[in-house]
This record gives sequence, C-alpha cells and structure tokens, in this order.
Amino acid sequence: MAAAEEIRSVATDKASIEVMVCDVSSLQSVADFVKAFKSKYDNLHALINNAGIMNTTHGGPTADGFELQFGTNHVGPYYLTELLLPMLKKSAPSRVVITSSNMSSNYPPMKSKKCQIWFDEDFLNPKTATKKYDGWVAYMQSKFANLLHMQELKSRMEKENSGVAVCCLHPGFAESKLLRHTFPVKLWPKFFFQILKVRDCMIGPVLGSQTSMFCAIDESINAESMKEGNCGFYSQAKSPRMAYRSDDRKELNAGGYPLARLPNPLADDAKYAERFKEEIDKKINGLGFEFTNEA
Repeated sequence: MAAAEEIRSVATDKASIEVMVCDVSSLQSVADFVKAFKSKYDNLHALINNAGIMNTTHGGPTADGFELQFGTNHVGPYYLTELLLPMLKKSAPSRVVITSSNMSSNYPPMKSKKCQIWFDEDFLNPKTATKKYDGWVAYMQSKFANLLHMQELKSRMEKENSGVAVCCLHPGFAESKLLRHTFPVKLWPKFFFQILKVRDCMIGPVLGSQTSMFCAIDESINAESMKEGNCGFYSQAKSPRMAYRSDDRKELNAGGYPLARLPNPLADDAKYAERFKEEIDKKINGLGFEFTNEA
C-alpha cells in the first residue's frame, strides 16, 4: 500500500506496518477483519475509529440495510470496537479513540430538546423513503451517534475499572477526500481547498491528524484521568466551533485541547446512550452477527 510505504520512508525508526482490509460499512467485513487480526496478534493498546464518509448524495443503504453514513460512521466502528474490546481489556492500559465532529452540535436539525436518533425505516432505508434524503442531516446524525457511543462506552469501562480509556474528538476542518461528495471533483482539490487555506479556514492532513494522535498516545489520557470530571471530548482548536484564526496559529493548530463539555449537550443523556446501545445491539444481532467475550 502506498500510504504504508510513505510512512516507512519518513519514520525515524524502523516502522513495523501491516495493512489489513476492513470495510466498516459491512458488518461481515468487520467480523472477518477481527478474526484475521486476532489470529495474528495477542494485544491491542489503541483503537482509533477514524474511517468515515460525509454528505453523500444518496443514503445507500449499506449491505446490512443501514443508511450509508450511519452504517459507515457509527454501526461498523461500534461493532468493531465491541469485538475488539476483550483484547483491549486484556492489554490494558489501552484506549479507544472515536472520531466525531463539532457538526454533531447541529443535531437534531429541528433543535429539539430531546435526544433522539431516527431509527424509522423511512430515514434509514432510502429505497422506501418518502422524504428527500439530506446528506448533511445524515452526517450530523452519525456524528451525534459517535458522541453517544463514547458516552456509553466510557461510562461502562469506568464502572468495570477495565483500564480502557475512552475519548472522542473533533479533528478540525482538514484537507481530505471527505469533501468529495460536497463539491465537484474537478473543483474541490485545486480551487476550493486553496481558498480555504488562504483564509485560514482549513488545515492540512498533518495538522488534521494531531488530535487523533494526542488522544492515542499522550500520557495525560488514561483510565484514571478520564474519571476526573473529563467529558471525554478533545478538539483540534480551543474553541468548540471550527475557529482556526489566531495570531499564534501554531499553538491553535497543535490539537488535543480537552473541552469542558460535549459539543452537543443532548449527548449527556446517559440513559438514552444506554438505550441507544441496546437498540444497535438488537439490530446487529437481528442481522445474524454475534458479540464475543473472547480476547
């Protein structure tokens, strides 16, 4: 893989890198990956759920029947985490890092005061939908689901004294192919990105990875420190919104700032987060996929 070779070429020490296929939009692919991973490795110290898509022109569905962004950004990574959790516990101290977005603060779009996920088939299955598919609403819902995932898993791991630290993050508005569904293919790489960079509204991929790396390796994050009133959410910038302009841009773009609160306060509803997990578990089990306690 080209990415692996690029990392090896710039690594100061001899890097041991292995590329394994895992399509998080498919529960079968997730299950196959975990089986292959466990056959090769006995320990896992950090899991970063970073794969995702944004504002797709259609809602799929996925091979498992989920709306495309919900299935890819939440259901697949959630199932992957649950299957690897026994190994993460055995390898403790360890971490689970979930990539969300500050755009989760805009969900639900009607500014309801109730914490909710649209499970109705009208939304999740575009083939039977009677209302127009909105890619942004679907993206915001999937990122809100990431917050609920972090909230429930963090609480569960703390109650078990598992030694597994769980956190969530906003990586920043970074240059990547995540925007490929939003702007014309010929336009966004050459024109749109350059304008945003000049206006200090977008960061490059290196800076965009800093908060993920901070959450994965910084010694300040551990199972004990996460209990001390830490909401578990880290941002690329100090502001919970996408604010990158500063006289000291280097400091602002350093990444890894812990926020005092989640970007969407509705995700603080612990009971709903638990019910949400139960609902997802039922849907996954209903599709014939199982959970395991074996490391």
